Amino acid sequence: MIELFLIVAGSLAHGLYALTSEAWIVGLFAPTDESLWEHFKLGWTATLLLIPVERWLLHRRGNTYAFARAAGLVALNVSVVIIFFGIRPLVPEGGRLAVDIGSYIVGCVAMGQIARRWSNEPSRILSKLGLPLFIAIGVTFAVLTYWRPSGAIFIEHHW
Repeated sequence: MIELFLIVAGSLAHGLYALTSEAWIVGLFAPTDESLWEHFKLGWTATLLLIPVERWLLHRRGNTYAFARAAGLVALNVSVVIIFFGIRPLVPEGGRLAVDIGSYIVGCVAMGQIARRWSNEPSRILSKLGLPLFIAIGVTFAVLTYWRPSGAIFIEHHW
């Protein structure tokens, strides 16, 4: 269930920036270009939308709920990076879009597994770290969207 929600919500967020005539506020949550970095926001935005659904509609809560979502988000993006730089170059150009989409799906599955397994860990430290970590990830996306350093993940790729 978590994985399907992340896949659908992330996919819907993909073209949101262009649909809103490049509204800067939308750029904080949706990709502003075709760089790998900007596509990391798909998982963060999908998770941001997932949290109220899980917490208030499905009544899912746990000691380490926020930490599990933040750790899952890191796992999602690490999965995407590994597939993007490790497998994608080995695939002919015509199949790279499928690899890119597949990397997001694999990442969503990794995130869902972590989210389910770590949401109820009895850890005071992790429960206190979760929300600040999740917010820090979002702030990092926001800041680096408009003040971008150089690096391979920040280069715009043409699929």
